[in-house]
Amino acid sequence: MALWLDDARHRRARVRAAALAGALIAALCSGGVALASWSATKTGGPLAVSTATLAAPTSLSLSGAATVTLSWTATTSGWASGTQILRSSTSGGPYTQIAQITGLSTTTYNDTPGTGNYYYVVRGYYNGNGANWTSPNSNEAADNKPYFFKATSGNTATNCLAGSNLWDLPQNYTPSGTGSTVSNATTTFCSATFAAGASLAAGTSTISGYFDNTSASKSCTITYTLYQNGSTSLGTGSATIPANTSTATLFTTSFPSSATTFATGDRLNLALTWTGGGCAKTTLHFDGSSSQSQLATP
Repeated sequence: MALWLDDARHRRARVRAAALAGALIAALCSGGVALASWSATKTGGPLAVSTATLAAPTSLSLSGAATVTLSWTATTSGWASGTQILRSSTSGGPYTQIAQITGLSTTTYNDTPGTGNYYYVVRGYYNGNGANWTSPNSNEAADNKPYFFKATSGNTATNCLAGSNLWDLPQNYTPSGTGSTVSNATTTFCSATFAAGASLAAGTSTISGYFDNTSASKSCTITYTLYQNGSTSLGTGSATIPANTSTATLFTTSFPSSATTFATGDRLNLALTWTGGGCAKTTLHFDGSSSQSQLATP
């Protein structure tokens, strides 16, 4: 009797097991159960889980003048191979890689981009075991320095408007001393040359000029025109200097300026024309520590 009961129990257990197996197979075939899966396309060497991501470097900052120094905090992904440096002449990119640093201990880089405005990002990269992974970009750092009116004429021989009052318009410069003046005469300031492919973004250009007008009753209007090579107008604006402006006073003018791409040797030109009865007694002050007249572009 005991043997018959044991045999009956075994048969019932086998039936339950068979039923459970059948249910599991049916669920798998119908997609009702999700299984974990991994895939790898690499051959040779250790495999990495495909969902691994690189953290972006952070806190990118910039300092300097003609040569700028970039500084950042390295990616927190300690297995990264290093850092890539990217640059653009347009805020927001597209960016072009200009350097690659192996290892994470170096967190500075020096660049001399030339005339114009430049924008930088950095990103981490991993190239071990045949991989080619990059992190998201860091924050953007802008090298967007103004062009100062300068009382020299080293930039005026080529691609600069013809005239008798031609002056320089450098970046990476700080005016000092007592400065210079010009009165009631068409005046042009010309930048250093641009490298091929440098560009000016569309946006707002702003001129900050120091003027006085000692006329008792008449104003003077200064019209600014921004040119590429003295031939292609990129935008225009004006400022009215009222009578009885007895000391050098800052007048700020903003105007829309269009985008352009420069060829090797191109220059920005800023032409000033004077109209009005008070212009004979109106003076532009520039290139001094207290008269830092300047142009800022997008």
